Formats: sequence, structure tokens, C-alpha cells
Amino acid sequence: MDYSLLFNIQITNVLSVNIIQAFDIRNVPPNCSIFLVIFLLPYPKPLFKTKPFSVASVIYIHQLFRQCVLEKDLRRVALLCQMYARFSAGDQTPVVHFVGETKVRLKDLNLQVSKTHWLSLLPHMENVDNDDEQCSSGELQFALSYSPTVQRLTVILLKVRNVHNSEGRVPNAILIRVYLVSGPKVLRKKTSIQKIVDGGAEFNESIIFTVGQIQLNKAYLRASVREAHSMTEFSTIGHVTVGARRSGKELGHWQRMIDNSKSPCTMWHRLMMKKR
Repeated sequence: MDYSLLFNIQITNVLSVNIIQAFDIRNVPPNCSIFLVIFLLPYPKPLFKTKPFSVASVIYIHQLFRQCVLEKDLRRVALLCQMYARFSAGDQTPVVHFVGETKVRLKDLNLQVSKTHWLSLLPHMENVDNDDEQCSSGELQFALSYSPTVQRLTVILLKVRNVHNSEGRVPNAILIRVYLVSGPKVLRKKTSIQKIVDGGAEFNESIIFTVGQIQLNKAYLRASVREAHSMTEFSTIGHVTVGARRSGKELGHWQRMIDNSKSPCTMWHRLMMKKR
């Protein structure tokens, strides 16, 4: 989904949301229509709804919505966009089903200038924020920075804390494997093995990838924490994925890196357990 955001601070405190287009809509029959519902969280009720559009390879929406938001509230407001499909057959009551959603925190964006962003609509189960401790196997802190002049993405792996495997056991030693996915290309690199002390470990290791600035809009990065049973035997404890095709905090970290090339952006992320 393609959209742009602009916040006018000096005059009216108005947030402008321009939904531009959507493409590659999946799992929706061609005889359906789709529409979008826009929320500004934590306000629970939808604020905007687009008109319905027939399903096509590219859907041109071009609808502009405006909402007054106080500047002091920008740090706690998130934009949630949900897509629904409506199917009707003859005289039967139309059936509406959920297609996907995406969320972006306004504090992670530069709202002083209008800028177009691509967002991926994810199924609800894939779009759960990493705030659910029952699904978490610990936390990973890392920093991201990107230099457009040399097309260099730097990942600084800092710390792991409260780490445990699916059985609840704290591992003796871990390493971190990092994957950069850009189209069909997958790059893999890993850290050294570190001993666990008091449920955590410090790495302070940098990993560098070469990636074009245009590719950043479609690339994503996955950091996988793995338990080291020996020098050659490993098992995955948990992972976190950040990038342009994510949502919420994982999208925000990536977007902050793109908007601020002068200094690394550091965040803690929950490690999601590997699905069985």
C-alpha cells in the first residue's frame, strides 16, 4: 500500500493522510471489492473509511483524510490501516472479511515534509506487536545506520537479555545470525559465540551489508538468536524482523534509520519464538 503523511504544526495541528494506491492484493477473489479503514490509536474507533474499489492488479485510491492531532500527542499516536474485502452474490447479504493490516507509529516518521511510504498489509497473526511476553524468548538490542553515499548498512549488535529457549531454560552460550533479504537476494552473516551471564550477553559487534538506497524500501533484516550446543551445533531461540515490509516498532526502527543517516538508531526488540 502506498500512502503519504504530513503534519502541519505551525498553523492548524492537522495530520494529513493521503492513501494513494494498493497493489499485489492477495487471497481476494477477483469479483470482490476492497475498502480501507483508518484508525489513530489509541483511539479505538475508526476515523476514516475509503470508498470501495474493485480488485485489480493496481488499485488507484487517491483519497485524502485530515485529522486534528495535538503536537504533544504525536509520540503516542499510531496509524492503523486495515483492509477488508466485500463479496456479494445476487440478493444475498454481502459478506465482509478481513484481508490484512499495517501499523506505523507517528513518532518514527518525519512529518514535517510530505513523503510517500510503502507499507505491507500483514495478516493479523503476523502483525501482533512484540509486547506479548508469552511469545517472547528474550530481548535483543541493536543499532542500525545507513550511509547513502557508500550504500552501506551497518548493524551493531549490542546486548541480549532475559533470554531462554522454548523449554524455559537459559542457554549457556549464544550467537546471532543476521539475514538481509532484498528481493531474491539473501545475505547471511553471524557474530561470535558469547557466554550467557545472568540471563544475558554483550556482543558489541558490527555487521556490514552493501545495499542500494532504492532497495531499502523493499528490504528487511532478520536477527536470529541461536543457542550454541557446540562449535558446530546450534538451535534457534528466537528472532526479530525489521524492515520496510514490517509494521509497528519493527517498521519504525527501519524508518528512523533511513531518515537519520548521521547517527545510529538503537532500540530493544522482543525475540519471537520459532513457530513449531
